[in-house]
Amino acid sequence: LMNLDFLVLSLNSGYVAALNCTSPTPESLLAALDKEVFRKNLLRPVKRFSDTLNVTMDMAVVGILGVNEKAQTLTIFIWQVLEWYIDGLSWDEKECGTTRVSVPREKLWIPDISIAEFIDEDQSPKFPYVYLNNIGLVLDDNPIRVVIACRLVIYTFPFDVQNCTLTFGPFLHLASDIRMFPRTTAAEILKESQKVMYTRGEWELVDINIAQNTLEVFEESFSELKYYIILRRRPILYVVNLIIPSTFLSTLDLFSFLLPPQSVDRSAFKMTLILGYTVFLNMMSDLLPATGNEIPLLNVLFSVSLALMVASLLETVFIINIQFSSSQYIKVPHWLSVLVLRYIAVVVCLPPQKKSNRITLSLHPPTGAMNTSKISSKDLQSISGDSFPEKPPPEPALDELRKLSRDLMAIRQQIDNNFLGSKASQEWHMIGIEGHSGPTYESMQAVFDLQAFRPAENLSNPTIANISFTLYAVLGVYWHHEFLVWEPEECDGVTKISLPVKQLWSPDIIVYEFVDDDVSQACPYVYVNHTGHIRWDRMLRLVSACNLEIFSFPFDVQNCTFTFGSYMHTIKDVRVSPALTFKEMSDNSKRYLEASGEWELVDILGETSILKFGIDEWDIITFWVVIKRRPVLYVVNLLIPSSFLMLIDILSFYLPPHSVDRASFKMTLILGYTVFLLIMNDLLPSTANGTPIIGIYFSVCLALMVISLLETVIITNVLHHNSMKYKAVPNWVRVVVLKHIANLICYRWPEDVQPPSIPQKDTPDSSSGPCIIQPANQTPVQHTDSNGGTAALPELQQICQYLGDLRAHLTSLQKESELMDQWCHVGYVLDFLLFRIYLLLISCYALVIIFMWCVWISQS
Repeated sequence: LMNLDFLVLSLNSGYVAALNCTSPTPESLLAALDKEVFRKNLLRPVKRFSDTLNVTMDMAVVGILGVNEKAQTLTIFIWQVLEWYIDGLSWDEKECGTTRVSVPREKLWIPDISIAEFIDEDQSPKFPYVYLNNIGLVLDDNPIRVVIACRLVIYTFPFDVQNCTLTFGPFLHLASDIRMFPRTTAAEILKESQKVMYTRGEWELVDINIAQNTLEVFEESFSELKYYIILRRRPILYVVNLIIPSTFLSTLDLFSFLLPPQSVDRSAFKMTLILGYTVFLNMMSDLLPATGNEIPLLNVLFSVSLALMVASLLETVFIINIQFSSSQYIKVPHWLSVLVLRYIAVVVCLPPQKKSNRITLSLHPPTGAMNTSKISSKDLQSISGDSFPEKPPPEPALDELRKLSRDLMAIRQQIDNNFLGSKASQEWHMIGIEGHSGPTYESMQAVFDLQAFRPAENLSNPTIANISFTLYAVLGVYWHHEFLVWEPEECDGVTKISLPVKQLWSPDIIVYEFVDDDVSQACPYVYVNHTGHIRWDRMLRLVSACNLEIFSFPFDVQNCTFTFGSYMHTIKDVRVSPALTFKEMSDNSKRYLEASGEWELVDILGETSILKFGIDEWDIITFWVVIKRRPVLYVVNLLIPSSFLMLIDILSFYLPPHSVDRASFKMTLILGYTVFLLIMNDLLPSTANGTPIIGIYFSVCLALMVISLLETVIITNVLHHNSMKYKAVPNWVRVVVLKHIANLICYRWPEDVQPPSIPQKDTPDSSSGPCIIQPANQTPVQHTDSNGGTAALPELQQICQYLGDLRAHLTSLQKESELMDQWCHVGYVLDFLLFRIYLLLISCYALVIIFMWCVWISQS
């Protein structure tokens, strides 16, 4: 094949000459433009290739379509206006009949102006025309729907102000070829944008700033314009839907302390409140921003509010445990009574307990008082003040009085046994309440005509393609074109020019793992130097298949593979090699990476290899992109609430089972946990490779809660069902549970409460037995004496009968109470045993999770 040296010619005068129209008609102007301009649309419109083309730009923000906090992207609609001159182009208005004409865009050379932060498909309408006026000025006006990467700072959400950058500049051409200039000031752009903006949504345009910048990359300079779009969020939606309801619920939790714990099931109230707050947070999770850089202050507020509600519930459990279990405790220690009722009560401004002015009659006789079974004659004498002989004669009235005395003593004994702890309970309740010229267009045409052929003079020689890879930015491909060679001395010193890539042969480099269309901005130009080496920088938006390992989610590190190589050309035709070291590619990716949301780039590794398929071989480069997930979102929204609910379930064992409906409490807790898992299902990954350890964690937590509920059902059955049958505790249960199991779990009985013993039967002649009263229809024997003592005998017999009936009823109640107490002690011991088994299960489960995690770390 031929060499280009003999084709290199010089341009006569400038890029194009002034147009001469034969008549002032559109046909005449079109013919002139086609001859002088349209046929040269592949080269930059300058007189010499060493000249710089100045491009002026203007823009206006028309609409703010949305912000994605998790992906850290901004979607806006803008008007972009570009202007540049075609050197040497002009025509006379009278000769050609107009000063401006619209021409198809593909007929002219268009600068490759792109947005550096662009990361998604341009879905804006395409306009195929540009304006061209008689002084060579080209006006290109385009509407663009822009999806850009933006580093969002959402710490003050929803009262945040964001600063997003739009960087306009040529993607390929250096600053020596194209230089960018703003056409208007930032204040004029802001005023025009606020005038034409058609969206009045969540975001408000506050300000626009402009900065003209030169980007230095790999010792090369690129001209660019930076537009800083400053947006402010309108917070009314979040205030009404998030902050106010959360404040109401927190206030409700605060005022719940006014509920009397001794008469209202405050724990169930607070548990329902926590359930409602959890459901509220989960339903409102779509309104909360998710990002890996930092946690919004509002999220911290909600998490702390939930933690405070949990702490409030734990306080309630503690108070209820004190108040409802106070009858089993000994008297309040003096130091605790002084500390709480005297000092802490003053600190919390609780008035001290006033002494009562009422006289309290105690049924407890003082030391040395009369015996509970007999009334001596001296006792009677001290009461009546009369003298009795040591051996008084038997009188009916005196016998009735003695029987009455025995009944009163027995009643006092039963009342003492039943209400002995009342005073201590009251004290515990009180404690609980405190609470160039150069190569011409003609010289290049011979090369353009050979675009379908691989640029090798000898087809047996392979074309070397070098690849440079920068994540989420640029794919650089370099190869040698043996037909594009010239001597700079013969071409006015020009060593490099830009040409349309579609007019040249380019290697078919693809990504083998590509699974979707490339919707990134296309770069239509390549750089060609005088040695024939070509550099083509492409923007790629990669959607590739990646085998994810999510066992350690959300603390997972993923390794995704990108394999670059020629799809058709074998190793005999195209050789592929890296243009930079893999470390340089990794450093460049970290430096220019715009979006930094949920995932963090850890490293980029790579190697070159040969792919064999049948008898053919292909050169490939494999990149391993190592990324790490930022787990803050999942820790705040998943792990912490789940841990809170598990903590509540554990501490719910301290609710007294005989006086609080612990089963309903735990059922509400399980319902809340189930709703929490269902709403949080979108945050959990689904894959066929395996189950993430967090999924196992949630499932086991739910299973443990169910086990806890079953334990509560068993204890409730023991306490209420068996005791209501008024059957005595079997002896084997008393021995196994109250003796051996109690000693095994180190259950300590209070000093004044001992495990019940086998009850003793009353002897027939016991002095505490009820007196035998004659039937009411029988006439009592009258004993007469001279003093008329027989007159009060019927009344005494009737009083004795009433007291005997009362004593029999109290005796029956006492026996029922004793049976219930025995079953309560069995239930308490079983509750302590099952609670410790539950704690053992949780400890073993935690050790298994830690062991699985350590095994995974060692294997990875």
